[in-house]
Amino acid sequence: MIFSKYNKSFYVILMFFGFFAACEQRKPNKYDRIQAILVDSLNIRKDYKAILVLEDGSCPSCQKELNAFMLQHIDNEDVLFVVSNDERFVNLSELKTLNKDNVIVDNRKLFYNKNIIDDSAVIVFKNQQIDTILVLSNSDVLQRNLNYFSSLVWTK
Repeated sequence: MIFSKYNKSFYVILMFFGFFAACEQRKPNKYDRIQAILVDSLNIRKDYKAILVLEDGSCPSCQKELNAFMLQHIDNEDVLFVVSNDERFVNLSELKTLNKDNVIVDNRKLFYNKNIIDDSAVIVFKNQQIDTILVLSNSDVLQRNLNYFSSLVWTK
């Protein structure tokens, strides 16, 4: 009798922990959050090798250089170009008016507001995972990071 009383308590505790473990949700990783932004918010269904996001927090000269870089490489269909910039420091009208599938104007600043990136950046993917995130907001590293990005995307 005493054994069965403890046995029932053991099963109740075991069921409680089992229920708790089953209800615990996995926190989505950064790649899953990016995919959610692309599919759910921006209606993008294509897998890209990289995403280049132009945010407005970077220095004005960096924004101008990124604008020029994007316009120069806009025909590369392996890269998604996301413009999340209010044009305080640089005129992006040419970029924003292009009718290309790989150019998105994101006025909601989803990558910034969803804590994916803090500033202009390149997100490079490999095997459906994030391979590299390069910050593009600092003039000291901008050209070096763009060169590295180019070597990752255009040479493979």
